[in-house]
Amino acid sequence: MPTIGLVALEGAHLTGLAHMLDLFDSVNRYTQGLYEQVEETRAPTSTLILTTKGRPCRLANGRELAADGSISAAPACDLVFLASVRVIEDDIDVFLSENDALIAWIANRWRSGATIAASGASTLLLAASGALDEQPATTPWWLERAFRQRFAKPKLDISRIIAEGERTFCAGTPRGEPALALRLVERLLSRNVANWAAKVTTIDAYPDGPEPWTVFSPEVLRQDGMVGRAQHWLQQRFSQHPSMSELADAMAVSERTLTRRFKASLGMTPLEYLQTLRVEAAKQMLARSSRRIDRIAYLVGYGDVGFFSKVFRERAGMSPRDFRLQAAAARAPRAE
Repeated sequence: MPTIGLVALEGAHLTGLAHMLDLFDSVNRYTQGLYEQVEETRAPTSTLILTTKGRPCRLANGRELAADGSISAAPACDLVFLASVRVIEDDIDVFLSENDALIAWIANRWRSGATIAASGASTLLLAASGALDEQPATTPWWLERAFRQRFAKPKLDISRIIAEGERTFCAGTPRGEPALALRLVERLLSRNVANWAAKVTTIDAYPDGPEPWTVFSPEVLRQDGMVGRAQHWLQQRFSQHPSMSELADAMAVSERTLTRRFKASLGMTPLEYLQTLRVEAAKQMLARSSRRIDRIAYLVGYGDVGFFSKVFRERAGMSPRDFRLQAAAARAPRAE
């Protein structure tokens, strides 16, 4: 049974904790309900509220939150969530110093293979542990300067509502916490369970853009599992400038073999598939957000907005601006 540790410090905000508790409770009951007619089942996850000393903590709203135990006495957690906490920018160094034991505990959990998530100012603790080194990260906009001054290795992008690394998740704003909880359900349990939870709650798991594995998913010949794995690899990295040589190495084939099998299965090269992933992601951001076009180009993996516009026009048949206008017109209510 996976164990989830929800870490609350003095001054923690209740919202993220509540989303985690409610969502994992819902999916526990859903999963048990699937099998209750067949066999007696236990809840698939165990959730604990942890504090540094095991004592109740005072939340940001002044209420007291009871704890299930301390971080030092807790069982090995498969997932750790650091709740957002109230911090004054001038007190960040004191905040980090006072929580050095927690930072060491996070680092230990990370080295042991746990997934670590943080929201709001608690992303500073995650960065201080080293778990965010060379990983995508986000933080509240007002903490950007302080974060960059102290931590150079994380790939910080404060425009992201959620930043997902290999085993790290950051939410920069309270708006991202429901989506973060849903993404963690998927990571710890399964995509099917997360899909059920998304339908029940109507939470958008990807507020920054479309799900990376569903932006474009042409049918792959079932007999070529390598192409399917390569698709998944690209879908997870399409915004991160992946090279075809890296993809070939990851699939343990030559670039020539990779290209040949992609064309046989999908009718396109791996690079063409990558470009299509990016354009489809851009389409959804153009239709669903007011982000500037140059920003969208950057988010989907293009440093040159002119080249992005050229590729977009080739695949969409119109410019990004015209696509956005067309999408807005389609959403506008029609007069009777």
